[in-house]
Amino acid sequence: MGALIVVLPPVAASAAVDYDFAVCSAAPAVVRHGRAQLSALPAVAGQHETVVVVPARQVSWHRVTLPRGTPRQGPRLRQVLEGLLEEHVLDDPAELHLALVSGADLGIADTDWVCVCERTWLAGHLQALEAAGHPAQRIVAEAAPSAAPQLSIDGEEDRPQALYSDAAGLIRSEEHTSELQSRQYLVCRLLLEK
Repeated sequence: MGALIVVLPPVAASAAVDYDFAVCSAAPAVVRHGRAQLSALPAVAGQHETVVVVPARQVSWHRVTLPRGTPRQGPRLRQVLEGLLEEHVLDDPAELHLALVSGADLGIADTDWVCVCERTWLAGHLQALEAAGHPAQRIVAEAAPSAAPQLSIDGEEDRPQALYSDAAGLIRSEEHTSELQSRQYLVCRLLLEK
């Protein structure tokens, strides 16, 4: 099965916004890539999925310990996560999209993580993609905590960003959405900027 991979831009969705994209064959191999507005995103022949990539600068990751008996999905989980994150995010948790990720999925045993991004921003892009004929089948974060330490350089040519991840979390060298960043990493960023 092929895939259309679309990287969400950090700005709000609109008809004038450009999206980075890649079309992958079933092999898998990249057969086309570029940047285009929603109306010009390529149609992918045959059976395929649309994978949406949320840039690292748009998310924050938080390690959580769920209370015993907490369901892994549904409204009760949302309430528990909002309570656990209330002191760790600067925005109102009700305005954020929260995705619970098992540490085992990240190669980090015995822990759970919550990937957080602005709900309105994400919903706007998902609705725009669906209206353009590219409904998302999967949403993935560009970077996540990892069992083995990883360092990568990302971003635009004129605004590079270093990303460091390990089992303790993810640290970015430049924040564009500090209101979503945990207080701990915000302090680290301010110390790095001194």
